Amino acid sequence: MKVTAILKKGTVTIRTTTGKVRKFKATKMRATPQEWDSKAGRCKSNHPSSTHFNIAIKKLIAEATLAGAAPAPEFADGYLFKYALASIDAWERTKASTTLREYRASVRKLQGYTADRKLSTVNIDFLQGYQDYCFNEGNAHGTVWNAFKFLKLIMKKAHKERLIQYNPFAQFSAVKYKNPERPFLEQEDVARVEAYSTGDRGTESLRFAARWFVIGCHTGLRYGDMNKFNKLEHIRNGRLMLYTSKTGELVSIPFKHRLVELFARVQYKPLHQLNENYNRYLKQVQQACGIHTTLSSHVARHTFGVYCADQGLSIEVTAKLLGQKDLKVTAIYYKISNKRLDKEVDLLF
Repeated sequence: MKVTAILKKGTVTIRTTTGKVRKFKATKMRATPQEWDSKAGRCKSNHPSSTHFNIAIKKLIAEATLAGAAPAPEFADGYLFKYALASIDAWERTKASTTLREYRASVRKLQGYTADRKLSTVNIDFLQGYQDYCFNEGNAHGTVWNAFKFLKLIMKKAHKERLIQYNPFAQFSAVKYKNPERPFLEQEDVARVEAYSTGDRGTESLRFAARWFVIGCHTGLRYGDMNKFNKLEHIRNGRLMLYTSKTGELVSIPFKHRLVELFARVQYKPLHQLNENYNRYLKQVQQACGIHTTLSSHVARHTFGVYCADQGLSIEVTAKLLGQKDLKVTAIYYKISNKRLDKEVDLLF
């Protein structure tokens, strides 16, 4: 069975095709041929009610698809929160701890929107309402995208395990991913943090956090990799070598000169701080150094990525150093900075 939306005599009509049999159900929505995209089966943006109509069309198609499907009593259903939390527990050994924390935060966000409910009741109306709720709560675009990424994963898993007959994401378009800004430090600011880390200002805990931040600026290590650092395991044959906690990719960097000096300052001890404490310490370091960019382990990693790009390393090498599989992610660091632009333009004169 195939369900599509067509324009028939100026009326948006839901057409159901089963084999050679077609059925038509007219709606109350009207459009002109110039306002209708026949290939996509939706209103064009020049229609005054395109957004409202297209949401309604998706809902009608989903309802017609569900109504025309054969009943399947073998589908077990289940409760959304209970199933999501059980899935997270099952991923304990296969996914990074930071990923699992994000998933649990996504469940808490859902719990702020609704009480627990049957998986089968998660429909297009629910998804649209949840998306509106997230934005009304002041969530940024990326935060909403991340929340729906998790929910989509759960519903896909439930559908695959035959707990639900229909996956609502088949007809719902959630917010699209947008590359967020990647804040980073200029090398002058990195030098300020390094001077703080070796000076006598602040507490030893603050200086220790600052030292690991500088290491992050020179290696691109994630917070999780700083926390689990082990000298005997990760420094071998004159190289810093570890499998990253997030992607499992091997990072291998020559361990000499500058890195030897930086790791000696932390006495080869792991960071061993909760992420929230680490970021709180870094905020105090930032204020003490007079730096405007909010410091975090992510900022250190982005600083390393931008520095690699500015120094002319190939995108493939930078990706390898960062432990990234997708070059599209690494490409973010290769937006031409003013410093690199000025350096290359100087070659012309």
